[in-house]
Amino acid sequence: KISTLSLTDHLVLAGLSVSGNPLTNLALTNLPSLTSVDSTYGKLKSLILTGLPLLTDLNLYHNELSTLDVSGAPALSLISAQNNSLASLDLSKNVALTDVNVSNNKLTTLDVSTNVNLTSLRAYQNALSVIDISKNTELVSVVVERNNLTALNLSANTKLTSLIAGTNFISAIDLSKNTVLEYVTLNRNKLAVLDVSALTMLTSLNVDFNSLKALDVSKNILLTSINASHNKVTSFSGAMNTSLKILYLNDNKIKSIDVSANTLLSNLDVSYNAIKTINVSGLTSLGTLAVAGTAITKLSVVANTQLTNLDLAGTKVATLNLTKNRSMNTLDIRSTKITKLDLRGLDLYTVQARNAKVKIRATNPGAMARRWQTTIDAGVKVVA
Repeated sequence: KISTLSLTDHLVLAGLSVSGNPLTNLALTNLPSLTSVDSTYGKLKSLILTGLPLLTDLNLYHNELSTLDVSGAPALSLISAQNNSLASLDLSKNVALTDVNVSNNKLTTLDVSTNVNLTSLRAYQNALSVIDISKNTELVSVVVERNNLTALNLSANTKLTSLIAGTNFISAIDLSKNTVLEYVTLNRNKLAVLDVSALTMLTSLNVDFNSLKALDVSKNILLTSINASHNKVTSFSGAMNTSLKILYLNDNKIKSIDVSANTLLSNLDVSYNAIKTINVSGLTSLGTLAVAGTAITKLSVVANTQLTNLDLAGTKVATLNLTKNRSMNTLDIRSTKITKLDLRGLDLYTVQARNAKVKIRATNPGAMARRWQTTIDAGVKVVA
């Protein structure tokens, strides 16, 4: 391992890899053939880059850089400088850049107006309050989550296929021009309205922890995953979303739901809504079902033979037949009305049954009682 390195006037050096070394200072000067530098997972605090006309790839992630001057490498196409301590970064001389990753730094501003060839921009977990990407019309992927953004103008970014902008302060966003978007994450913002009707290529939508009162996904027939939990949604229809495999709608204000068209669902969570009934008999691929905190009084899962996780906590369900659910792994019946439960032949890893008075029949009651001892209380009897 080395701690210092200075390379000057090496005419034929094409690549440099010093990753994993405790370098604190690295100077690369007048290296006309150098095309790539890898100095990752180190302790680099100072980097000098001058006279590097052919350098295209610069990998510096996981160091201790607080400043970075890349003006001496005008041919750069890739900068990977995430997980440093950069407070500023001037990219104005690097017009050939196509891929920039400056995530997990301390940037308050980032000017990419001259980087018109950018296809990928990752700047998550910084302190950006504004970012202008109106000149970056080639962008395909944008990741700017965990910043301080209050708005994001994407009208010029018509080639975007992936947008990750969660954990910001965005109160409104127009996606009408972004018709080829496939992946959208806008969770933990301040959205009250979201129109995704133009996104006919959308496969994944994550908008949990907003203030949405409605969510219309009728035009998004390719969706396979929706997370709209922790909003204010009052109704939901997935009738057109027959490719859905994951649907999280927990912690909303939904009064009724029909999932009969969503036969490919493997994960369904409608907990903490005002739902009184739900029919999951057609969901034969269902692996996880959560209806905790709803007004449901009856539930049949006999058709859901692939079910591994079931959460009924806080419901008024009084009877439960699990004889067909041989793959069950975790079960939560806390604060339910269930008094008898036959788990013979099932090898459940966890049974949550506090605040319930229930007699559970098990194939090996002693072993099961010991396995579940931290998740059941005195009201639970495990018998043969």
